[in-house]
This record gives sequence, structure tokens and C-alpha cells, in this order.
Amino acid sequence: MQRLGAAIAMAIALAWSGAAAAQSVNGAQMAGQCTAEGAFGQSFGAERASGGATGMALMNSQFVELPASFAPFSEAEVVFTVRSRRIHTITGIARFNSEAEAEAAYDAAVEALENDQRFVTSVQEFDDGIVFYTTGPDAATGLKADISFSGREITYFCTDQALLQRTMDELAGRDITADTARPTPPQITLPDVPANACATAEGRTAFLAGFEPKLQEIMGYGGEINRYNETLMHWANAQMIAQGLWTQEESQQFAIQLLSNPEFMRHTEVSMNAAMRMIASVMAYSEATNDSTRCAQAHQALVSAHETITSARTQWVEMGRLYQAEAQRRGGTLSLE
Repeated sequence: MQRLGAAIAMAIALAWSGAAAAQSVNGAQMAGQCTAEGAFGQSFGAERASGGATGMALMNSQFVELPASFAPFSEAEVVFTVRSRRIHTITGIARFNSEAEAEAAYDAAVEALENDQRFVTSVQEFDDGIVFYTTGPDAATGLKADISFSGREITYFCTDQALLQRTMDELAGRDITADTARPTPPQITLPDVPANACATAEGRTAFLAGFEPKLQEIMGYGGEINRYNETLMHWANAQMIAQGLWTQEESQQFAIQLLSNPEFMRHTEVSMNAAMRMIASVMAYSEATNDSTRCAQAHQALVSAHETITSARTQWVEMGRLYQAEAQRRGGTLSLE
């Protein structure tokens, strides 16, 4: 499922690349965007991002446009904890007209961070990237500021380490116990993909105007279903541990063995193939020079996104069936219907 999210993220990131603009930079102003409260106008712990959406949304994050006051940063990615849906990381993105401009701005920001008394240690992770900590790399609290540049772009990650630890706990299911209430299925419907949308000029115009929102709608459904089923599987695991059917270590081994289950992996392959088709269509849509081609590729992207989500949903059903069968084999009961 994580590979599905990565494929969708890649498709969207490739589709809507932002334009570069010349910027005059102030290193201290850039570095100072990352605070204990948040960054780039966003707040740690908030349930939703503030600001105008750019049309990009991933499984656990949202991109927002930034006002001119945050220059040279033009947009930010806001990342949420997996289940509790609280902002834990905010990443500012700045684009420049040349690599020399980007490197100069990066050097100015790094110098300001090195002189910032809030940060007690730093780690040079790459030639073009440094991470600063108010506590330390292994601390479960504090602030992490991670800045790097590549080509003409600077990315500046600002992370609340306590909230980052929360999302790691949620990913591992450590926030779910046998006493946790069974998760409730989201009351949502997978959006339809309109047929014959590109048959006429008027139809193409209308379809293209609604393409990005429709893609977001389908992806939003996929994200909700993904989160629900991940939670359900963690809940199922907690129930089996409580019944004494297996240990946490045996549970992890079972999850690894799923990767060699032909039926389970067949669904994975179908989902990944659909995701790859979606990526190809989104790229072709972004590069097309006429409405006829753009419409055809946009329509195919929606069809492939629909297939990706549908096959992934089937994969979750198969996983649930395997969990139930394993519980029965070990002499217990587990109902995921």
C-alpha cells in the first residue's frame, strides 16, 4: 500500500511542476520560518492546512500556495500523522532561475541556522543538505530543521519530532490495543469517471476544467479507504495478540510472508500496473499541446486512478481474508466482515 501512495505521489509531483522566479533572499528570514509552533503560516498539531491548495494532495499530505511574504518560498507541503490527522512536518519549496541562485540562498540560510542558538546540533547528511536539531537526532521531542538544495530548488523541512514519533507509532499500530474500538468504515463512495467526455469540443472544455478536482476526489477516496483498512488490520492484529493466537514477532513474520502469497501479490501487481498507467497519462497530459490530446490523457489518468484504487481495495479484502483464515488455523476467531 505504501508503494501505491508513492506511485500516486510521483504522478502528481511530475504533473504540476511550478515555475521558477528570481528572488532576493535573506538567509535569516529563510531560516527563521521554522519555529516550535510551525512554519510557513502552518501550525503543528492542526487538523487541516491553511491557505490555497495548489491542486496537489497525496495520501497524507497537502500542498498549499504561499503568499509573497514567504518569498523565496512559493509553496509548502503539509504532512499529517497517519490516523490522528495532525500536522507534523511542513516543507517550504523555493525555486530559482539558476542553480547558482539556489546555492547562494542555501548557503545564506545554512549560515543563519548555524548561528541560530535554538539548534544545539547538526548533521551533514549530504553534500547539499544539513539537518539541525533543538534536541538531537534520536530525541522524541524538539524541532528538526532539514534544508537542502538540488538544481534550482531549495526544500526546507520543519518537523515537530514528538508528532513525527506519533505518526511512526500509528504506522506501526502501536496506538491500537485490544481495547480500541473497532474502526468504522468511512461513509464515502468512489467517484465515477464520466464516459465519452472528450467527444466534443464543449465536452473537452468542461472535462478538462474539472479534471484536477476529479482526480483529487478519487485520490481522496483512496486515501480514506487506505487509512481505514490499515487501522482495521492493526485492530485485527491487536485482537489476535489479546487472544494469545500469536506474538507481535509472529505477526510481523506473517506480514512478511504475505509478500510470497501468489493471490495477494497478484492484486498488488494489478494495482501497481494501473498506477504506472496513471503516471504515464498524467505526464502525457501535462506535456500535451492541444485539448484533444490533453482530454484523452486526462480521461485515461482518471480511469487508471480508478483502477488503482479499486484493485487496492480488493487487495485489502484479500488481506482481511488471510488474517481471518490464520486466526481460525490457530484456534481463534476473527470477524472483519
